[in-house]
Amino acid sequence: MVDDKARAVLSQSKDYMKGSKWPVIVPKLGLQLQGDPSHLVFLIHDFLSGSEASSLRDACALVQPFVTAIEAKTRAVAFRDNDRSAFDSPELSEHIWNSGLSDVVVDAPGLARGAHGKKACGLNPYWRLYRYRPGQKFGPHYDEAAEGADGTTGCYTLLIYLSGAREDANEVPKKPAKRSKTTRSAVSAESTAQDVPLRGGNTQFYKGSSKSKKLVLSIPPVTGIALLHAQGEHCMLHEGAEVTQGEKWASEAACQAIKIGKSSSSYPFKTTHPSSIRLRAIHFTKMSPKARAQFVSPPPGSPLVSSPDQDSNSVEEIKDDDEELTERALRNFALLVFEVKGADHLDLSEHPNRRSKYAAPTLEDGEWTVTRVNA
Repeated sequence: MVDDKARAVLSQSKDYMKGSKWPVIVPKLGLQLQGDPSHLVFLIHDFLSGSEASSLRDACALVQPFVTAIEAKTRAVAFRDNDRSAFDSPELSEHIWNSGLSDVVVDAPGLARGAHGKKACGLNPYWRLYRYRPGQKFGPHYDEAAEGADGTTGCYTLLIYLSGAREDANEVPKKPAKRSKTTRSAVSAESTAQDVPLRGGNTQFYKGSSKSKKLVLSIPPVTGIALLHAQGEHCMLHEGAEVTQGEKWASEAACQAIKIGKSSSSYPFKTTHPSSIRLRAIHFTKMSPKARAQFVSPPPGSPLVSSPDQDSNSVEEIKDDDEELTERALRNFALLVFEVKGADHLDLSEHPNRRSKYAAPTLEDGEWTVTRVNA
């Protein structure tokens, strides 16, 4: 979970989402990918807080009306009985990707086999919202790899549980935002059912075929958890078990796909993007109180202040609870991120001089390469 100090700094990400129909999701620090790489099924705990999950669920429900999908089981199609809606939103995909997901999955060793040696670079803009009521379920099936419009290929399904048990049960409930009459009518009918504790609805993974399957993993829906599992040839047989009480809500990215591509950069930052804000906040909070104080001073060349009380040079340290000085210092603190693609080393200590060129690892070769060249 994000501590209070980091949360105060990271709340700047709200500026990025001003004017957006999607709720603010505070970028999380310290998220971890947990799971067994042999199954290619992973969990990210605390990916969303309870209030963030509720807000995202309400926002998604307003984009497209639900359609009840009931499909009988055939050789090619799994049994399905749920309410679902589908919509395109590049903005939501970018927002979720940069709320901490990218830090966890990019270059994660455990995901390599399911990604076929390629590199995770974002989320497909196609989203689905699922709602399961008592008696509804999704039978055993496989997820096909989703092809992106820009030549990328799906490798993992991202499923975010928007209802269920609460990992952050101690979270202080936030006062609900005022809704318009239209919004209230769209969601008020669901309020009573959502308050009933959820039972059933586990996401279950199997080894073997539909006729001779053996249960390997059974993951209960927990509000705010993100589930990643492989698509395509590495996808395990899985199902959404029957809900026996309450409602199960989940959002799913892009035909169960995380996009991958060889040309993606690890740092696709804008100056006001949550990713850059998050990294800047991380490095700022790691500094000592005295180191932070040097950024309280105005930029070099600025006019000197005349009042001793306002002399920034008199600040020797910034304590953790001093929000005013922290905000002033953070405005002047910049973080430069360099992606090193190579290095040229000339050793003058030997005669004749020795010169070597280093090239950064490629996606096909994970090791730095060294080439001796003429000095």
